[in-house]
Amino acid sequence: MVGSGAVPAGTVLPTVRQLALHLGVSRLTAHRAYQELQRIGIVTAKTRRGTIVCPIFEEEVGLDRLVSFLKTGPFPEFERICERTNVRSMASPVPDPRLFDSDEYLASMGVLRDRGTWGYYYPDSVSDPVLSAAFCQFAGPFGLDFSTEHTITMGGVQPWFPALLGALVPEGSTVLIQEPHTLNPTTAYTFRGFDPVGVTAGDDGLDVEHLTTQCKRFRPAALVAQPNFGFADGIRWTDQNRRDVAEVLQHYGVKLIERTALSILAFDGERPGLVSNLMPEDLGYAEFGFQACLAPGLPVSFANVRGADRQTLVQNVAKLGLTLPKPERLTCTEFIKRGALGSNVQRTTRELRTRRDALVRALESSLPDSCHCAVPQGGLSACVVLPRKLDPEDLFRRALDKRIAVMPGRYLSSEGSGDDRVVLSYSMIRAPALEEAGAVFGRLVRSLL
Repeated sequence: MVGSGAVPAGTVLPTVRQLALHLGVSRLTAHRAYQELQRIGIVTAKTRRGTIVCPIFEEEVGLDRLVSFLKTGPFPEFERICERTNVRSMASPVPDPRLFDSDEYLASMGVLRDRGTWGYYYPDSVSDPVLSAAFCQFAGPFGLDFSTEHTITMGGVQPWFPALLGALVPEGSTVLIQEPHTLNPTTAYTFRGFDPVGVTAGDDGLDVEHLTTQCKRFRPAALVAQPNFGFADGIRWTDQNRRDVAEVLQHYGVKLIERTALSILAFDGERPGLVSNLMPEDLGYAEFGFQACLAPGLPVSFANVRGADRQTLVQNVAKLGLTLPKPERLTCTEFIKRGALGSNVQRTTRELRTRRDALVRALESSLPDSCHCAVPQGGLSACVVLPRKLDPEDLFRRALDKRIAVMPGRYLSSEGSGDDRVVLSYSMIRAPALEEAGAVFGRLVRSLL
């Protein structure tokens, strides 16, 4: 709440006793929490005044917070702290909210007036045929052949995780994850009661030999993957790789949960179909979320569920309170129908392609020849493979000293490997600053190697 600005600097926080009573925890727990907040510079304790919120975006405190990032895990104000402390962030593949056409989205809300107060009544069900049809028509040209009758709408941030995975995979099951992935999903999977195991991906797609080995060894229940532009590498699986992966999963009876949001951010115009549709209905599932590709705060998602599990997922969505509110359904439908979403995607893709080109130019001219960086075909970030391992924390600190935040590969692996790679996101920085930052980082890597 402090990081988001909901609790501003100078606010006097509740006493330890008040906080413990409010949260239903012991006073010792509340006291230790305040001690930790004070240690990392978020609050200060004043005699007779109490615990007071510090201006955490001050440069010195902000940089300390960024340094602690690797030990404490992701926090939602990371990008905001980077911006306030003049750090160019290439650490997390977050869609730039400045690229979202909020004016058109607000204009689309005009449809609510036509519905009167009934637009704010309870949603009819988790299946919204009108919104599903609009989305499927929009997504089809991108190779996302979701069908209206099989599409379920969901609300909330990353709802596929508790709803889709929770409905399809028994608690305690092993779940394979495409690597490199986004930061620390391992923690999230473990917290939800799943056992995460990585499967490596390369320039051509998922490592089929490694996938086969992991299937034989762990007998997993599901694979979660991004065939189009993994969040960490921006690479699209080849057609042959898609067929091979589908064949292996079908052979071992492993379900595929295909994340497709970045598919609409393709730089070359190619539109391969869903890998999940190459599999039997009870093994292939796909998910799409606008918050992963257009705006982090746009909680509108869709799941393509063709088999008998559909009713289980419907019940799960309702039980978890992930039913998309009716005003958001109506607004999103209007946003798509009036063509605003399509034009937003086109504009966003053009800008991201410009940013990608700026980063690639900088890396090609500054990195040593021993490094490898496959040019991203879409998405939000690129993966640089180094000739040898580097200390991830040392690399992060050295880059931060040069006002650049990067993401060491170790934190994108379920096994803590990946010290021979770095992921650089180009989603949040404009091209000129990105080109400069890429050159600075390239020279840093050269000096360390």
